[in-house]
Amino acid sequence: MSAGFRQSLAELTGHHWISVSIITIILFMLSSGLLLGSKSVRKSLKAYDVGLWPNALTAVTLILIIGILAEIIARFLME
Repeated sequence: MSAGFRQSLAELTGHHWISVSIITIILFMLSSGLLLGSKSVRKSLKAYDVGLWPNALTAVTLILIIGILAEIIARFLME
């Protein structure tokens, strides 16, 4: 995170991690409301297909791990 962006987040709540946490909670509530409130969204996401969720969670976890590793490698190479 750039220093300017971190500072702007810190100005909101006093510390940038608190701001990030609040933003995450708000995004979670909005996405949950969208998922619970719209039958078409649930149908398109196949929310009722129990067999799909383990594969989807595995894929999301792997994508996030690769993203985190890419970030760490990029920071290491920039030093």
